[in-house]
Amino acid sequence: MARRNQWQSSADVQRQCQSAVLLLIGSLSSLTGIIISTAVGAYISNFSPVTANVNFLGEPFASGKNYTPLNFSEMVSGYHTAHGQAFFAFSLIAAICLLVSWYPKELSNV
Repeated sequence: MARRNQWQSSADVQRQCQSAVLLLIGSLSSLTGIIISTAVGAYISNFSPVTANVNFLGEPFASGKNYTPLNFSEMVSGYHTAHGQAFFAFSLIAAICLLVSWYPKELSNV
């Protein structure tokens, strides 16, 4: 009987594998959201003809260059923008995967 407690059941192993896969999917989703949001934000601030060197009043910038956000948080803070929506979507997927994985409970070595 004592020997039987040393071995994990196949259900435990399956839950641990599922937890590891969900943890990986959540991490990759988060990373993908950051990469896509950065790429779209960089494209919009540098090459977008819609914002062609004008400020929010419609006047041209004195420097002649588009406004570039100072940090990532500022870039994705607007939910109405494409890069803000992409970041929110991928972050939501990552959060759900991490919550469903129960990784602290299933992966006890973490």
